[in-house]
Amino acid sequence: MHLRVPKPLHGWRAFAGEVAIIVLGVLIALGAEQVVETIHWRQRLHDSDRALELELGESVGQAIVRVRENSCVEQRLDWLAVVVDQAAASKHLPPIGRVPPPIYFSWPSGAWQSMVSGDIANHQDREKLQALSGAYDFIADINQLQLREIDVWTNVYQLVGPGRDFSDTDASSARAAISEARSVNRMISRASARTVQLLRIYDIRYDSGSVRLYTDDKKWERAGRCTPLGAAEAHYGEAPGKGDIERVLAHPLIKPKNS
Repeated sequence: MHLRVPKPLHGWRAFAGEVAIIVLGVLIALGAEQVVETIHWRQRLHDSDRALELELGESVGQAIVRVRENSCVEQRLDWLAVVVDQAAASKHLPPIGRVPPPIYFSWPSGAWQSMVSGDIANHQDREKLQALSGAYDFIADINQLQLREIDVWTNVYQLVGPGRDFSDTDASSARAAISEARSVNRMISRASARTVQLLRIYDIRYDSGSVRLYTDDKKWERAGRCTPLGAAEAHYGEAPGKGDIERVLAHPLIKPKNS
């Protein structure tokens, strides 16, 4: 029996053409898949960038308010320091009303955390990613400092009340609280200013509508640190935040408009 080697259909040239068509089809399919993948990542980057813009807009607005109120906080602490010096000399603390503490803000970072915990960070520009990392380091520091600031101003509130005898020990404790309040306020104000500066020098986009929620809203002025002291409290043991729940309910959160 003789075995015949099968001949390519219509000759080798036709066979090569058919192979070329198959290879071309595979390449087209791979190219189409790559295009789909590219479109997918562009959409994910767009969504991630938009979430960051909204989040950073909120932080920039809060940072601007904190920088603006820095001098008011310093003036209020200057006034308290004079009161303590006079009370230390006279051995009597005068009646003191509510002392407005610095504004407490949220300083969100959820969009940033979502980006760095997923694959999106690998598709971001390296310089932009480094600048964002620096900005969110400042924001993380501010969040921690704000928790400390709450404790500090609770200590400052040892001065708030109807008036009492005032010992050297009382004066020493009050001066320590005032000094720490200054330190924390200055660190938060400095970190707030640096956050805004860093975003601007690297041209990082943030949502202007979210910024204006803080910078254009008169309620932050009404809650400002330069507002007059409240009436003297009837007893000691008060703390920052009196009336806050009423103000929160009277001024609910508003969804920011697109810039």
